[in-house]
Amino acid sequence: TRTSFEATSELYARIALSSKELGASHKQLLVVTKALNQATILSGASTQEANNALIQLSQGLASGTLRGDELRSVLEQLPLVADTIAKHMGITRGELRKVGADGKISAEIVLNAFLKASQTLDAQFSKTLPSISQAFQTLTNALGKFINRVNKTTHASKLLAKSLIRIGKILEFLAKTGSRGFF
Repeated sequence: TRTSFEATSELYARIALSSKELGASHKQLLVVTKALNQATILSGASTQEANNALIQLSQGLASGTLRGDELRSVLEQLPLVADTIAKHMGITRGELRKVGADGKISAEIVLNAFLKASQTLDAQFSKTLPSISQAFQTLTNALGKFINRVNKTTHASKLLAKSLIRIGKILEFLAKTGSRGFF
């Protein structure tokens, strides 16, 4: 979804925690995570806005209902996320604020809204062109996967870590001795 692995895994973990009581399957959680990421990008939010709003959304879900500051953040920064929830509930985005104030937007409603909308969001997302930052994020994700795979076969990170520790010890020695006796 042209989003970072880290942000996606955090989103998945937050959704999983907040929907634990609902008995959602791993597959359903993946579908919801992907759909939320896609709706976030389709909303046109900046990376920072998206991260902030998704944190607010997950906090609302963790409390059992989406309301107050959490709902306001979603309404302002992720309009397509709000629209998806409203559509699932059969109301307008404007009515969503009132329903939220009444505590009627449960984690179950949000989960079901994105399960139901996942194919539509996927179709809309597939028609978008990536931004430069999204393209770089995709490249960063691929590079991370490549480095991880290489590391699994060569254990290069262990060698690097040992080298960094050695450099650190040399720097500690230099700091103590003022470089006398080293050169």
